[in-house]
Amino acid sequence: MYFSGIFVTITAIGYAFITIFFCAKLLLDIYWFKTLKRSPDLTLFYFRFLMDILYSITIIFFLLSILITTTSFEGFSRLEEISIFVLFWAKYMIGSTRAFLAFLIASDRTWATYFPLYFFNYRSYIPNMFIVALVFMYPLIDGSMLFIYCENVIQISPGCKNAACVLSECYSLYWLAYEKVVYTSIIALSLLLSLKLYVWNKYKNLTISWELKRINRLALIDTCIILVFGLIPPIIVSYTRNAFDYIGPINTSLKFLGYALESYLVSRNLRKHKVCKVSSNSRQSGIFISSK
Repeated sequence: MYFSGIFVTITAIGYAFITIFFCAKLLLDIYWFKTLKRSPDLTLFYFRFLMDILYSITIIFFLLSILITTTSFEGFSRLEEISIFVLFWAKYMIGSTRAFLAFLIASDRTWATYFPLYFFNYRSYIPNMFIVALVFMYPLIDGSMLFIYCENVIQISPGCKNAACVLSECYSLYWLAYEKVVYTSIIALSLLLSLKLYVWNKYKNLTISWELKRINRLALIDTCIILVFGLIPPIIVSYTRNAFDYIGPINTSLKFLGYALESYLVSRNLRKHKVCKVSSNSRQSGIFISSK
C-alpha cells in the first residue's frame, strides 16, 4: 500500500475515535451523569448510538490489521488467519446490522407521520425491546448466508490484500445486494418523511411541536449521511480498478467521516434544551409520535 493509502487508513481510524467520543459522551450524559433528559421516544436512537460505538471499535481493529499487513496476508498462522477473517466479517456484519436498525427507525418515523392514529393506537403493542431483539437476530441471518448458503471457509489465499479474498464472492454479492436494497429503502422512506414534514405540513399551515421536529430530524440526518457518505462513494469507487493500494479503504474512511459528522450533529441536536408539549394540531397533522 502506498503512502496515500496509509494516510486514508489513519484518517479513518481518527474518524472512528471521534464517533466513539461523541456517542459515548452522549450516552453517559443520558444514563450515567443524568445531565440530559432521557426520552422514551428516542430509545431506538440510543441503541443506534451504542451500535455506532461497537461498529467504530471493530473498524479501528480492522484498520489496524490493514496497517500491519500492508503488503499481504502471506505467512500467517492459523490463529492469525481466523483473527483476520473475524475482523473482516465483523466489519461487514455489524455495518449491515446498523443499516437494518436505520431502516427500522426510518420505517417507524414514516409510519408515525403518515398514519398517526394507527401509530398512536397500535405502536405500544410493539415494544422497543422487541425491535432491538429483532436487530440482534440479523447476525444469525448474516452468518447463515456466510457459512451455510455461501459455504465460506476460513482460508486466506497467499497475496490477499482485501476482503475479496477473505470472504467468498457469494457472500460479497449478497452483502452488496443487501446494502443497495436497505439503503435505497431508507432513502425512499426518508423522502416520504421529508415530503410530509416540510412540504405537506407547510402547505396545510399545520403546527409541528419542537420535540417531534427533533425526533424526525434525527432520522433525516442519518439518511443524509447514508446517502452522501455511505451510498455514493462505493458507486464511484466501483468504477476504478486496483485502487486499494493507492487510496486504501476509502469507502470505510468516507463512511466514518459521515458517522463522525452525524454524531456531532446529533449531539448538538439533543443538547438543545427546550420544553414543549404535543398540541392537538400535531395529532391532526399526522405527526404525533409515541414509541414507549
